[in-house]
Amino acid sequence: MATRAVQARDCKALVAMDQQFHSAMAKAGRNATLTRILIPLQHKSARYWVYTMGADTEAERLAEVERHRVLAKYIADGDQDGARRAAMRILKIFPGARGAMGR
Repeated sequence: MATRAVQARDCKALVAMDQQFHSAMAKAGRNATLTRILIPLQHKSARYWVYTMGADTEAERLAEVERHRVLAKYIADGDQDGARRAAMRILKIFPGARGAMGR
């Protein structure tokens, strides 16, 4: 479904899928306070994403969808290190970076 939305340049569908993905990730952490903070923050960042989306190529958008699929797979497999690395790729943080997602 995401691939079709990318190919159709359906920004509305892509944003909806992205919001669902990040909402599920926040809720999976089972931290209600963090979820209440993260979901509205993601919705606000989606506005910026839509604004900048026009500059992305189809290949870049498809690669972003794939990065999200990889993260979901690591989480489903219970691979914390893999999920951390995948999340950092989504956030475009270099693997050796320190910070909230780093060690």
